[in-house]
Amino acid sequence: MFDFSVSTPPVICYFVADIPIFVHTRDPSEFDNHKVTFLPSTFAIDEHHFTSTLDGSFVFLDDYQPSKHKHNKTAFLSVINYTLRHKKITLFLMVHNLHGTGLFTDIILAPHIFLAYSALGYYVLR
Repeated sequence: MFDFSVSTPPVICYFVADIPIFVHTRDPSEFDNHKVTFLPSTFAIDEHHFTSTLDGSFVFLDDYQPSKHKHNKTAFLSVINYTLRHKKITLFLMVHNLHGTGLFTDIILAPHIFLAYSALGYYVLR
């Protein structure tokens, strides 16, 4: 008997940069551990966490889901519209679902966000 099963190699995300890279994820095994610093599970988009992040760094939040609490939305907008620019931090949000999360309206209020094109992103970009 022949074994026709194909094992797929694990997906690993590699970052190639000379800047500090911080990652918040549920599955650290998907990232190259030599180049990144993993953020604690309590990490949130607020002034406290981003003022303690190194200037000029790259922050990657995998499977980001925004909070629906008003205080957290205000903190999100403050970080997006002020802190990131002044600390020269690049924030990359990996979002799998815009609908039902409230992120759709937050994006409209945050002029410093750039969106990559996707099938769902088309409706936001319009």
